[in-house]
Amino acid sequence: MVTIKDIAREANVSFTAVSIVLGKRTTPGRVGEETRERINAVAARMGYSRNGLATNMRRGRTNLIAFVSNNISLEYTSRVLDGAAEAIDKNHYFLKLFTAEHPDTFRKSLERLLEQRPAGIILRGINPARMEVLADRAETRGIPLAFVENYHQESGVVNVFSDDILGMESVVEHLHGLGHRRIAHVSNGLDLGYGARRYQGFLQGMEKYGLVFDESLLFSGYYEVRPHDFVAFVDRIASGRLATAICVATDFEALTVMSILQSRGVKVPEEISVTGFADMGFCKNCYPALTTVRQPFEEMGAAAAAELIKVIRGQPFQARVEVPTELVVRDSSGAVGNATTAGRK
Repeated sequence: MVTIKDIAREANVSFTAVSIVLGKRTTPGRVGEETRERINAVAARMGYSRNGLATNMRRGRTNLIAFVSNNISLEYTSRVLDGAAEAIDKNHYFLKLFTAEHPDTFRKSLERLLEQRPAGIILRGINPARMEVLADRAETRGIPLAFVENYHQESGVVNVFSDDILGMESVVEHLHGLGHRRIAHVSNGLDLGYGARRYQGFLQGMEKYGLVFDESLLFSGYYEVRPHDFVAFVDRIASGRLATAICVATDFEALTVMSILQSRGVKVPEEISVTGFADMGFCKNCYPALTTVRQPFEEMGAAAAAELIKVIRGQPFQARVEVPTELVVRDSSGAVGNATTAGRK
Protein backbone atom coordinates (compact mmCIF):
# COMPACT_ATOMS: atom_id res chain seq x y z
CA MET A 1 0.00 0.00 0.00
CA VAL A 2 1.43 3.36 -1.08
CA THR A 3 1.68 5.91 1.73
CA ILE A 4 2.15 9.69 1.85
CA LYS A 5 5.74 9.10 3.04
CA ASP A 6 6.45 7.02 -0.08
CA ILE A 7 5.16 9.81 -2.34
CA ALA A 8 7.11 12.49 -0.44
CA ARG A 9 10.33 10.51 -0.85
CA GLU A 10 9.71 9.86 -4.57
CA ALA A 11 8.72 13.47 -5.33
CA ASN A 12 11.54 14.83 -3.16
CA VAL A 13 9.21 17.04 -1.12
CA SER A 14 8.16 17.20 2.53
CA PHE A 15 5.56 14.97 4.12
CA THR A 16 3.56 18.10 4.98
CA ALA A 17 3.44 19.23 1.36
CA VAL A 18 2.09 15.86 0.20
CA SER A 19 -0.45 15.82 3.02
CA ILE A 20 -1.72 19.28 2.03
CA VAL A 21 -2.00 18.44 -1.67
CA LEU A 22 -3.52 14.95 -1.42
CA GLY A 23 -5.70 15.96 1.52
CA LYS A 24 -7.08 18.70 -0.74
CA ARG A 25 -6.52 21.35 1.92
CA THR A 26 -6.93 24.95 0.83
CA THR A 27 -3.82 26.56 2.31
CA PRO A 28 -2.81 29.43 0.00
CA GLY A 29 0.88 29.98 -0.58
CA ARG A 30 2.01 26.88 1.29
CA VAL A 31 2.61 24.68 -1.79
CA GLY A 32 3.43 26.07 -5.21
CA GLU A 33 1.55 25.03 -8.36
CA GLU A 34 4.55 23.25 -9.86
CA THR A 35 5.07 21.23 -6.67
CA ARG A 36 1.36 20.36 -6.57
CA GLU A 37 1.51 19.05 -10.12
CA ARG A 38 4.61 16.95 -9.35
CA ILE A 39 3.00 15.45 -6.23
CA ASN A 40 -0.23 14.59 -8.08
CA ALA A 41 1.74 13.04 -10.96
CA VAL A 42 3.82 10.88 -8.60
CA ALA A 43 0.72 9.83 -6.66
CA ALA A 44 -1.06 8.79 -9.86
CA ARG A 45 1.98 6.87 -11.13
CA MET A 46 2.39 5.02 -7.82
CA GLY A 47 -1.32 4.18 -7.61
CA TYR A 48 -2.00 6.10 -4.41
CA SER A 49 -5.52 5.83 -2.98
CA ARG A 50 -6.66 8.18 -0.25
CA ASN A 51 -7.79 6.50 2.98
CA GLY A 52 -11.09 8.27 3.52
CA LEU A 53 -11.93 6.20 6.60
CA ALA A 54 -8.75 7.22 8.39
CA THR A 55 -9.30 10.86 7.42
CA ASN A 56 -12.83 10.86 8.76
CA MET A 57 -11.73 9.13 11.98
CA ARG A 58 -9.26 11.96 12.60
CA ARG A 59 -12.14 14.39 12.12
CA GLY A 60 -14.23 12.48 14.66
CA ARG A 61 -16.68 10.91 12.21
CA THR A 62 -16.78 8.16 9.57
CA ASN A 63 -19.06 6.91 6.82
CA LEU A 64 -19.06 3.49 8.46
CA ILE A 65 -22.26 1.78 9.61
CA ALA A 66 -21.92 -1.36 11.74
CA PHE A 67 -24.30 -4.33 11.56
CA VAL A 68 -24.29 -6.28 14.82
CA SER A 69 -25.85 -9.72 15.38
CA ASN A 70 -25.25 -12.85 17.43
CA ASN A 71 -25.06 -14.96 14.27
CA ILE A 72 -25.07 -13.44 10.79
CA SER A 73 -25.09 -16.90 9.15
CA LEU A 74 -28.75 -17.48 10.08
CA GLU A 75 -31.04 -17.08 7.08
CA TYR A 76 -33.29 -14.37 8.47
CA THR A 77 -30.34 -12.33 9.73
CA SER A 78 -28.44 -12.65 6.44
CA ARG A 79 -31.53 -11.53 4.53
CA VAL A 80 -31.90 -8.47 6.79
CA LEU A 81 -28.20 -7.83 6.20
CA ASP A 82 -28.67 -8.04 2.41
CA GLY A 83 -31.33 -5.33 2.50
CA ALA A 84 -29.30 -3.13 4.84
CA ALA A 85 -26.13 -3.51 2.77
CA GLU A 86 -27.86 -2.38 -0.41
CA ALA A 87 -29.30 0.73 1.25
CA ILE A 88 -25.98 1.54 2.93
CA ASP A 89 -24.08 1.29 -0.35
CA LYS A 90 -26.70 3.32 -2.20
CA ASN A 91 -26.20 6.15 0.30
CA HIS A 92 -22.38 6.02 -0.02
CA TYR A 93 -21.70 4.56 3.41
CA PHE A 94 -19.55 1.55 4.26
CA LEU A 95 -20.73 -1.59 6.07
CA LYS A 96 -18.86 -3.35 8.90
CA LEU A 97 -20.04 -6.67 10.33
CA PHE A 98 -19.71 -7.34 14.05
CA THR A 99 -20.58 -10.66 15.71
CA ALA A 100 -21.78 -10.50 19.32
CA GLU A 101 -21.99 -14.25 19.79
CA HIS A 102 -19.15 -14.85 22.27
CA PRO A 103 -19.71 -13.33 25.73
CA ASP A 104 -16.04 -13.72 26.77
CA THR A 105 -14.74 -11.46 24.01
CA PHE A 106 -17.78 -9.26 23.48
CA ARG A 107 -16.70 -6.22 25.52
CA LYS A 108 -13.20 -6.06 24.04
CA SER A 109 -14.57 -6.48 20.51
CA LEU A 110 -17.17 -3.80 21.20
CA GLU A 111 -14.50 -1.33 22.28
CA ARG A 112 -12.56 -2.01 19.09
CA LEU A 113 -15.70 -1.36 17.08
CA LEU A 114 -16.43 1.90 18.88
CA GLU A 115 -12.82 3.03 18.41
CA GLN A 116 -13.55 3.03 14.66
CA ARG A 117 -16.21 5.68 15.34
CA PRO A 118 -19.11 4.24 13.34
CA ALA A 119 -21.68 6.77 12.19
CA GLY A 120 -24.45 4.41 13.30
CA ILE A 121 -25.18 0.82 14.34
CA ILE A 122 -27.89 -1.63 13.19
CA LEU A 123 -28.71 -4.43 15.65
CA ARG A 124 -30.55 -7.66 14.89
CA GLY A 125 -30.80 -10.82 17.02
CA ILE A 126 -28.71 -9.69 19.99
CA ASN A 127 -28.60 -11.32 23.40
CA PRO A 128 -30.61 -8.89 25.64
CA ALA A 129 -27.80 -8.37 28.16
CA ARG A 130 -25.23 -7.66 25.45
CA MET A 131 -27.70 -5.46 23.61
CA GLU A 132 -28.09 -3.33 26.74
CA VAL A 133 -24.33 -2.93 27.11
CA LEU A 134 -23.92 -1.98 23.46
CA ALA A 135 -26.83 0.48 23.58
CA ASP A 136 -25.43 2.19 26.69
CA ARG A 137 -21.92 2.47 25.23
CA ALA A 138 -23.23 3.81 21.93
CA GLU A 139 -25.40 6.36 23.71
CA THR A 140 -22.47 7.74 25.68
CA ARG A 141 -20.63 8.30 22.38
CA GLY A 142 -23.64 9.77 20.60
CA ILE A 143 -23.88 6.93 18.07
CA PRO A 144 -27.46 6.44 16.79
CA LEU A 145 -28.98 2.95 16.71
CA ALA A 146 -31.48 1.04 14.59
CA PHE A 147 -33.08 -2.13 15.99
CA VAL A 148 -34.55 -4.86 13.78
CA GLU A 149 -36.99 -7.10 15.67
CA ASN A 150 -35.44 -6.25 19.02
CA TYR A 151 -38.29 -3.95 20.10
CA HIS A 152 -36.01 -1.56 21.96
CA GLN A 153 -38.70 1.06 22.39
CA GLU A 154 -36.65 4.10 23.37
CA SER A 155 -36.95 7.57 21.92
CA GLY A 156 -34.26 8.67 19.50
CA VAL A 157 -33.65 5.22 18.04
CA VAL A 158 -35.08 3.46 14.99
CA ASN A 159 -37.24 0.35 15.54
CA VAL A 160 -38.10 -1.85 12.56
CA PHE A 161 -40.21 -4.99 12.62
CA SER A 162 -42.78 -6.88 10.57
CA ASP A 163 -46.50 -6.63 11.24
CA ASP A 164 -46.59 -9.76 13.41
CA ILE A 165 -50.05 -9.06 14.81
CA LEU A 166 -51.91 -8.81 11.50
CA GLY A 167 -49.75 -11.59 10.11
CA MET A 168 -50.89 -14.02 12.79
CA GLU A 169 -54.47 -12.80 12.50
CA SER A 170 -54.35 -13.77 8.83
CA VAL A 171 -53.32 -17.31 9.80
CA VAL A 172 -56.33 -17.67 12.11
CA GLU A 173 -58.58 -16.27 9.38
CA HIS A 174 -57.19 -18.83 6.94
CA LEU A 175 -57.68 -21.75 9.34
CA HIS A 176 -61.17 -20.58 10.28
CA GLY A 177 -62.06 -20.46 6.60
CA LEU A 178 -60.98 -24.11 6.30
CA GLY A 179 -63.39 -25.10 9.08
CA HIS A 180 -60.99 -25.24 12.03
CA ARG A 181 -62.55 -24.34 15.38
CA ARG A 182 -60.13 -25.91 17.86
CA ILE A 183 -56.73 -24.33 17.18
CA ALA A 184 -53.64 -24.84 19.35
CA HIS A 185 -50.84 -22.30 19.57
CA VAL A 186 -47.10 -22.85 20.05
CA SER A 187 -45.25 -19.68 21.06
CA ASN A 188 -41.61 -19.04 21.88
CA GLY A 189 -42.44 -16.30 24.39
CA LEU A 190 -45.62 -14.63 25.57
CA ASP A 191 -44.28 -11.56 27.32
CA LEU A 192 -41.78 -9.86 24.99
CA GLY A 193 -40.62 -9.46 21.40
CA TYR A 194 -42.20 -11.00 18.35
CA GLY A 195 -43.50 -14.01 20.33
CA ALA A 196 -45.74 -11.72 22.38
CA ARG A 197 -46.94 -9.83 19.30
CA ARG A 198 -47.77 -13.03 17.42
CA TYR A 199 -49.63 -14.39 20.43
CA GLN A 200 -51.58 -11.14 20.57
CA GLY A 201 -52.43 -11.52 16.88
CA PHE A 202 -53.49 -15.12 17.46
CA LEU A 203 -55.85 -14.14 20.30
CA GLN A 204 -57.27 -11.23 18.28
CA GLY A 205 -57.91 -13.56 15.36
CA MET A 206 -59.66 -16.10 17.58
CA GLU A 207 -61.88 -13.40 19.06
CA LYS A 208 -62.58 -11.84 15.66
CA TYR A 209 -63.92 -15.13 14.29
CA GLY A 210 -65.91 -16.07 17.39
CA LEU A 211 -63.59 -18.81 18.62
CA VAL A 212 -62.91 -19.56 22.28
CA PHE A 213 -59.27 -20.25 23.00
CA ASP A 214 -58.63 -23.09 25.43
CA GLU A 215 -55.43 -22.27 27.34
CA SER A 216 -54.67 -25.98 27.63
CA LEU A 217 -53.95 -25.76 23.89
CA LEU A 218 -51.12 -23.25 24.47
CA PHE A 219 -47.42 -24.07 24.73
CA SER A 220 -44.77 -21.42 25.34
CA GLY A 221 -41.12 -22.33 24.89
CA TYR A 222 -38.44 -23.51 22.49
CA TYR A 223 -37.94 -27.15 21.53
CA GLU A 224 -34.18 -26.70 22.07
CA VAL A 225 -34.75 -25.51 25.65
CA ARG A 226 -37.67 -27.75 26.67
CA PRO A 227 -37.63 -30.72 24.27
CA HIS A 228 -39.49 -33.17 26.53
CA ASP A 229 -42.27 -30.70 27.34
CA PHE A 230 -42.53 -29.68 23.69
CA VAL A 231 -42.92 -33.28 22.48
CA ALA A 232 -45.35 -34.08 25.30
CA PHE A 233 -47.56 -31.13 24.30
CA VAL A 234 -47.70 -32.19 20.65
CA ASP A 235 -48.33 -35.81 21.66
CA ARG A 236 -51.23 -34.74 23.91
CA ILE A 237 -52.81 -32.72 21.11
CA ALA A 238 -52.40 -35.55 18.60
CA SER A 239 -53.39 -38.51 20.76
CA GLY A 240 -56.56 -36.88 22.03
CA ARG A 241 -57.33 -35.03 18.78
CA LEU A 242 -57.73 -31.97 21.00
CA ALA A 243 -57.20 -29.59 18.07
CA THR A 244 -57.53 -29.80 14.30
CA ALA A 245 -54.78 -27.23 13.71
CA ILE A 246 -51.58 -26.09 15.41
CA CYS A 247 -50.61 -22.47 14.77
CA VAL A 248 -46.87 -22.05 15.46
CA ALA A 249 -44.99 -18.77 16.00
CA THR A 250 -41.90 -19.73 13.94
CA ASP A 251 -41.15 -21.90 10.93
CA PHE A 252 -38.44 -23.86 12.77
CA GLU A 253 -40.81 -24.88 15.55
CA ALA A 254 -43.56 -25.61 13.00
CA LEU A 255 -41.22 -27.99 11.18
CA THR A 256 -40.50 -29.71 14.51
CA VAL A 257 -44.24 -30.02 15.21
CA MET A 258 -44.80 -31.61 11.79
CA SER A 259 -41.93 -34.05 12.33
CA ILE A 260 -43.33 -35.16 15.70
CA LEU A 261 -46.83 -35.62 14.27
CA GLN A 262 -45.58 -37.59 11.28
CA SER A 263 -43.40 -39.80 13.48
CA ARG A 264 -46.59 -40.69 15.40
CA GLY A 265 -48.42 -41.58 12.19
CA VAL A 266 -50.55 -38.42 12.18
CA LYS A 267 -51.19 -37.09 8.67
CA VAL A 268 -50.57 -33.41 7.97
CA PRO A 269 -52.88 -31.74 6.98
CA GLU A 270 -55.50 -34.50 6.66
CA GLU A 271 -55.73 -34.99 10.42
CA ILE A 272 -54.00 -31.91 11.85
CA SER A 273 -53.02 -28.74 9.97
CA VAL A 274 -49.79 -26.92 10.88
CA THR A 275 -48.75 -23.33 10.11
CA GLY A 276 -45.55 -21.35 10.72
CA PHE A 277 -44.28 -17.77 10.58
CA ALA A 278 -41.35 -16.18 8.64
CA ASP A 279 -41.21 -18.12 5.33
CA MET A 280 -37.73 -19.58 5.59
CA GLY A 281 -36.16 -21.14 2.53
CA PHE A 282 -37.00 -24.69 3.63
CA CYS A 283 -40.75 -24.01 3.86
CA LYS A 284 -41.44 -24.79 0.22
CA ASN A 285 -39.18 -27.85 0.22
CA CYS A 286 -40.29 -29.69 3.38
CA TYR A 287 -43.12 -32.26 3.26
CA PRO A 288 -45.77 -31.13 3.21
CA ALA A 289 -44.75 -27.63 2.10
CA LEU A 290 -45.42 -25.30 5.03
CA THR A 291 -48.19 -22.71 5.11
CA THR A 292 -46.67 -19.65 6.77
CA VAL A 293 -46.48 -15.87 6.96
CA ARG A 294 -43.80 -14.22 4.85
CA GLN A 295 -41.68 -11.61 6.61
CA PRO A 296 -39.97 -9.21 4.18
CA PHE A 297 -36.55 -9.42 5.83
CA GLU A 298 -34.73 -7.58 3.03
CA GLU A 299 -37.20 -4.69 3.23
CA MET A 300 -36.77 -4.58 7.01
CA GLY A 301 -33.00 -4.30 6.66
CA ALA A 302 -33.30 -1.62 4.00
CA ALA A 303 -35.75 0.37 6.14
CA ALA A 304 -33.46 0.17 9.19
CA ALA A 305 -30.48 1.45 7.19
CA ALA A 306 -32.45 4.20 5.43
CA GLU A 307 -33.96 5.60 8.64
CA LEU A 308 -30.64 5.32 10.50
CA ILE A 309 -28.91 7.33 7.76
CA LYS A 310 -31.56 10.03 8.16
CA VAL A 311 -30.71 10.19 11.87
CA ILE A 312 -27.00 10.42 11.04
CA ARG A 313 -27.64 13.27 8.61
CA GLY A 314 -29.86 15.14 11.05
CA GLN A 315 -32.95 14.66 8.89
CA PRO A 316 -36.49 13.83 10.09
CA PHE A 317 -36.80 10.06 10.52
CA GLN A 318 -39.39 7.42 11.29
CA ALA A 319 -38.70 5.94 14.73
CA ARG A 320 -41.15 3.05 14.29
CA VAL A 321 -41.32 1.20 10.97
CA GLU A 322 -43.78 -1.68 10.63
CA VAL A 323 -43.37 -3.64 7.39
CA PRO A 324 -46.42 -5.58 6.09
CA THR A 325 -46.42 -9.39 6.07
CA GLU A 326 -48.06 -11.79 3.63
CA LEU A 327 -49.86 -15.12 4.17
CA VAL A 328 -48.35 -17.89 2.01
CA VAL A 329 -50.71 -20.85 1.68
CA ARG A 330 -49.06 -24.20 0.92
CA ASP A 331 -49.86 -27.86 1.64
CA SER A 332 -49.59 -28.14 5.45
CA SER A 333 -53.04 -26.59 6.03
CA GLY A 334 -56.23 -28.15 4.78
CA ALA A 335 -59.98 -28.28 5.26
CA VAL A 336 -61.47 -30.14 8.21
CA GLY A 337 -63.53 -33.21 7.36
CA ASN A 338 -65.47 -33.27 10.62
CA ALA A 339 -64.44 -30.03 12.30
CA THR A 340 -65.25 -29.98 15.98
CA THR A 341 -67.49 -27.12 17.09
CA ALA A 342 -66.48 -27.28 20.75
CA GLY A 343 -64.58 -24.01 20.51
CA ARG A 344 -67.36 -22.00 18.86
CA LYS A 345 -69.15 -19.34 20.95
